[in-house]
Amino acid sequence: MEIGDLQPKNSGNWSAERQRILTDAASNVELFSAAIKGSPADISGSLEVLKSYSAWIGTTLSNSSSF
Repeated sequence: MEIGDLQPKNSGNWSAERQRILTDAASNVELFSAAIKGSPADISGSLEVLKSYSAWIGTTLSNSSSF
């Protein structure tokens, strides 16, 4: 599956789904930040990418008004 193929699940309740995704994205940013601090250099770059992607998801969906 390509990144462009990903989309939020259409639960019929966009407000609730968006809030769930925003909560998950913020949590992931915190978790990846903590993991980066204690990780070996060879994986910290990958964790930084995941952290940045989670932040992007949060920002993108916070501005979205529908599925």
